[in-house]
Amino acid sequence: CLMIHRHYEGVAKALKRSDRKHEVKVTWDDSLSLPITDPAARTAIFLVGGSRGLGMHALQWAMKNFAGQFVNYVFVSVGEVDKQSFDSERSIVSLQTRIDNSLNYFTSYCASRGLPSASYRAFGADPLEELEHLMTAEVLKNHPNNVSFASKLVFRNENLATRQLHNHMPLAMQRKLSLIGHELIVVPVEVEE
Repeated sequence: CLMIHRHYEGVAKALKRSDRKHEVKVTWDDSLSLPITDPAARTAIFLVGGSRGLGMHALQWAMKNFAGQFVNYVFVSVGEVDKQSFDSERSIVSLQTRIDNSLNYFTSYCASRGLPSASYRAFGADPLEELEHLMTAEVLKNHPNNVSFASKLVFRNENLATRQLHNHMPLAMQRKLSLIGHELIVVPVEVEE
C-alpha cells in the first residue's frame, strides 16, 4: 500500500510539471464565447479531465496535426461524485466549479482565436458510464460530423504498476465509440518521472 501511495504521489508531482509545461497562461478575455455556428460542420471533441495541461496538449496536438480540418471545438468533462463529495454541499459545489472553470478555460481559449466552441459536463459515481451516456445522448447527436480526442499518460519506464494503476478511460471510450461508428484518437502524453 505504501509503494502504491508513493507511486501516486510521484505521478501527481509529474502531472503538475506537465501542467506547467503544456498549460497556456490566460492572456485572453476569459469571458469570450463564440457559440457553435453549424452543428453539422466538422467538429473536434476533446475529453478533458482535471488537468488543463493534458487537455491543452491534446488541443494543440489536434490543431497542429489536423490544421484547418475542424470548424467547431467541443470540450467534454465528467466529475466523479464519490463518497467524499456527498459529505457536504460545499464539496459538490466545489467539484462543479472546478469542472466549469476548466471547461471555460478551453472554450474561452478557442473563442480568443476566433474558433466556435461549446462544452458539456456531467457528474456521477461512475465516470465512464456518465461519459458514455453524455457522449451518446447529447454530444454526438448535436455534432454528428466529429472526431474525438483524449489524452493518455505514457510512462517511459512502464511496468506492471503503471499499467494497472492508471486511468484507462481513454482506451475504454475509444472502444465504446468505435462500436457505434465514431473515432476517438488517443493523444499520448509522456509523464516525466
